[in-house]
Amino acid sequence: MVNDLDIDWRRIVTAPRWLRHALAMLISAIPAVVCGYWVMLPAVDTGELLHQKLAVEKQFYQTYQQQRMALPESERVSNQLRQLEAELHQYHNFNAVTAEFVRYVTDFIYLSGCQLLDIKRLLAVKEEGFTVFRWQLKIQAGYFQFIDFIHLVNDSVQIITINELTMEGSSLLTLNMTVSLYQLNREPS
Repeated sequence: MVNDLDIDWRRIVTAPRWLRHALAMLISAIPAVVCGYWVMLPAVDTGELLHQKLAVEKQFYQTYQQQRMALPESERVSNQLRQLEAELHQYHNFNAVTAEFVRYVTDFIYLSGCQLLDIKRLLAVKEEGFTVFRWQLKIQAGYFQFIDFIHLVNDSVQIITINELTMEGSSLLTLNMTVSLYQLNREPS
């Protein structure tokens, strides 16, 4: 049985030279094209990925530039920083005595059953022979809890006074007071 797809090699061998060379080039070009496609396809995909990344980076850069332009001027930020430093200057002299006093007062508040709502340090006053450290306290307590707090302050080994006491409320009192600690000035030896 003769198939139409059978190759007659006698005709190919006896074919003109140009046809034989064209057929050889065609047979060798097919694998070259397939290999080139396999090599070029990943390179094209990589190039597309790089273009996408470049577009994302350009968008990120534009967003960064917009955010940078929205930042305040350095002079305004410097002024704000100086104002904050001036506000915080009163806390630069927060020494061990001050920390110990705050611990005492908060312990007194805790032991008496009161609740500390707010504490603010006021300016210290230096007088001849001693320094007065002052704080503005706002506590919440019942009447008997406040009496216990007063007893704890009176029994303290340090000289502590309560000035400018105001009370608000009926069953649960809100107390605003200025608490002062007196400390002797020590001469440098």
